[in-house]
Amino acid sequence: MRLGLAITLLVLAGCGVEPSSPEPREGRPVAAPFVEIVCTEEGETRLWTPVVEVQPDGVHLDIENRAGEPTSFFGLGLDVDEGRHEEVVTVPPGKMKVACYPYSQHESDRKPVKYDLELVDPEGHWISTDTECEPGSMGQSTISDFAYPLGDGLSKDPVELVKDGVKGLGPEDVVEVAGYPEAEVPTVRVVRAGRVIATFGLVQADDGGLAIETSDLCASEGLRA
Repeated sequence: MRLGLAITLLVLAGCGVEPSSPEPREGRPVAAPFVEIVCTEEGETRLWTPVVEVQPDGVHLDIENRAGEPTSFFGLGLDVDEGRHEEVVTVPPGKMKVACYPYSQHESDRKPVKYDLELVDPEGHWISTDTECEPGSMGQSTISDFAYPLGDGLSKDPVELVKDGVKGLGPEDVVEVAGYPEAEVPTVRVVRAGRVIATFGLVQADDGGLAIETSDLCASEGLRA
């Protein structure tokens, strides 16, 4: 009887205990799963999450724009209207500066105060998109001149799109998704003999198909998009 009572008391005592928040390791802030950022009525920035862990599809954002007008977000490559927004961007891991920048300030001398944001990738989601050209070889970048909105894409498979659309690929070349592997519109890279010799940025058409929008190539490798 006493043993049963003791067990009952332990269970009841445990029910009222709430789990504690995770403690920072080695003095570093705990990484948040998304960037929480507010643009105030005065157009100032409030960054509540200085360290954020990237996800397989990119960097998740919780944005609240109280500025009363559309606002650019410096460092995140994003413009949003007034209100609250949940977005995903594909900026790579690393340290950066961010700030909200209301449209009315673009033509003025007032520049936004920027805040430090660190994007960490402990799970290794990010796949490098940096080209590794041979010494002395120049890089070459192109942007396709589409008429927007883009009606029809060419393929819904990003790897097959590059294999079909890029000339000069060799039988040993590896064509694979890069950047964030689960991004809605991924990047594709070409690896030759262990080096990244090209990356291709894609755009999604109205029909859900994809087309090559940008390319960064090592000029000496003989690839043409």
